[in-house]
Amino acid sequence: MSYYWVRVSNERGVAHSVAMRAEVHMVPLRIIGEPLDTTVFAGDSSSIVVDAEGSLLSYQWYAGTRGDTSSPVPETYSSFYPPNDVPGTYRFWVRVRNSAGFVDSRAASFTVLPSLKPLITRQPLDTVAYQGVTRSISISASGDGLKYAWYGGESGDTSALLKDSGSSFTPSVLAAGAYRYWVRVSNASGFVDSEAVSYVVKPQGTGLITRHPVDTTAEKNNGGSLTVSASGSGLLYQWYSGVSGDDSHPVSGQISGSFYFPDSAVGQTSYWVRVTSGSTVENSETAVVKVIPRILVITDPPLDRVTFVGDGIYYYVYTQGS
Repeated sequence: MSYYWVRVSNERGVAHSVAMRAEVHMVPLRIIGEPLDTTVFAGDSSSIVVDAEGSLLSYQWYAGTRGDTSSPVPETYSSFYPPNDVPGTYRFWVRVRNSAGFVDSRAASFTVLPSLKPLITRQPLDTVAYQGVTRSISISASGDGLKYAWYGGESGDTSALLKDSGSSFTPSVLAAGAYRYWVRVSNASGFVDSEAVSYVVKPQGTGLITRHPVDTTAEKNNGGSLTVSASGSGLLYQWYSGVSGDDSHPVSGQISGSFYFPDSAVGQTSYWVRVTSGSTVENSETAVVKVIPRILVITDPPLDRVTFVGDGIYYYVYTQGS
């Protein structure tokens, strides 16, 4: 406590004020927001936070139960990002201190769940290729630390490993024939096997058309096209829906070697193309287009949440599909 007064003067004299008392009190030290229990997946970061009021505060976090100061952690702020790489349940608390003393928070649990095992979000699709012209097959998956292994044969048969990395695979197209391929996606938490897909290799064309359009499977609203290759001068193209030779349903505006088919509705439609070079006309083979729904998956499930009475709380989930 201190006292102050003021002297006021002018040309006529001097006046003194009364003495004023000034007292400075510390803001009471208290925790107004305790750290909350938190759950994360391995590799995902999240903080635990304390909210305190008082003057000139300092913070020291500890691992363990409240009051146990044997395991301090190198954090001296009001928030703390615990380690998140090893699954398990841990407890942390904080001591808030100023010159008036200290107060300890509750011990908050911090649970690290194992990372999710891989989740296939798009299966590989059946594919047709021509000898000497490669076409890749691919898969989409979610998860941490993903590894891929491609095999020949039916799903689950690991006797014929063809490639041990990458989400896409380009099979050999040297020999005509029908083949089956699948992929195993794995991480530290487990693995999942894809469906086995058909991969057909056809001989090259021998007429005006050197490569016919091929059967195609596409996911809804994901974009897809059919392509024809031809050799000759002054080539003209017209695409049709239906079976080859039925020219009663021309597709308006589709007069090039590539055709981006409609994919807004699930279903199956046949298309073919007529190629003209001068007086030479050749109809392609019929290509069947299958439009399938996108796989519906939950890519991030909701996690446990803790809150105080009167405070808001929310949950969220991330999905993918159509």
